[in-house]
Amino acid sequence: MADDTHYRNMITSGNPCPVCIDAEDNAGALTLEEWATSQWGDTDSIIRYCNQTTYCHCVFIPEEVFDEIPELDYSIKLRGDDETDIDSVIDIHPGEEELRDLMDEYNARFGVLPRWIYDYSVDEMPEILRKLLRVH
Repeated sequence: MADDTHYRNMITSGNPCPVCIDAEDNAGALTLEEWATSQWGDTDSIIRYCNQTTYCHCVFIPEEVFDEIPELDYSIKLRGDDETDIDSVIDIHPGEEELRDLMDEYNARFGVLPRWIYDYSVDEMPEILRKLLRVH
């Protein structure tokens, strides 16, 4: 016997992929069979390429649960989200992008970074890398 329960896609992470966002915004409530054959696929479908990472976590919630718990329909701003005044818990410095760019520049110009660079703290590495780039 086929399950005729209708489910809605619910995003449970702060960094979902576009497919999951589209599914939540536009799919409405579908049966599990309909989800499996839809353009959005199941929550563990290869169509949802975010499942290749750890960033997005979506679940199917039975439609009637939203009537019982209407709060599920509200988007909640998370700590550190854009367009919110809630500060992030930590501010990691230097930024990963800045450090990656400096390391990539060094590697492109001079080859592999010397092993001793990793003896420095993450906070010291950008300045050390800048000095190395100027010296060479």
